[in-house]
Amino acid sequence: MKFRTLQTQDGTFELTDEQVQNIWSRKLTLGQIQKRLDDGWGLIESIELNKNYYMYEGDICLRYADATRVLYIPLYVIERIGIHYNDTRRLFNNLSEGKSFRNAVSNMQGGIFDRKLSRELEAVDETEILKDKQLARMRSKARKHERKRLAKAEMAKQRDMERRPHMYDGTPQQHTFGEYAQYLLSSYKFKCSEVVK
Repeated sequence: MKFRTLQTQDGTFELTDEQVQNIWSRKLTLGQIQKRLDDGWGLIESIELNKNYYMYEGDICLRYADATRVLYIPLYVIERIGIHYNDTRRLFNNLSEGKSFRNAVSNMQGGIFDRKLSRELEAVDETEILKDKQLARMRSKARKHERKRLAKAEMAKQRDMERRPHMYDGTPQQHTFGEYAQYLLSSYKFKCSEVVK
């Protein structure tokens, strides 16, 4: 029989194969469990809660994220709602439809009649962090594209300054005439008096 050990504040704790299998079935690693313990989680909470739970502002919270928002729902609110902490598919489904947290819970339970619970649910909605990942990606791409465009324009200007310095700093132009231009200049000279007025 194999045992795995975790370091807790009280000492060393050995996990049985069954506990290790339960951890892996929740898609967690022993390293993540150890990190949870180091962050101040209790031993049972760190082993029993699945990968969707995080420590947020001192509370263990269920994290829900979609394209526009991230919700951190405290564990005590999950327990007050009356759903099992690892069976949150129905809640996530309601939230994915764009409902507020309060409406999603109300839809699951057929209405909320407890005022204190209603206030707690509204408080979770107010702490929601709005994130538009697509907009952030678009802004990042636009900034990257603008930096590239400015770099290309600067390089083109440097090449042009090397090729034609007289256009930028007043350097006198150097004229070189070909054979035909020399022939024209020597053959067709005008005198100012011959010009018809």
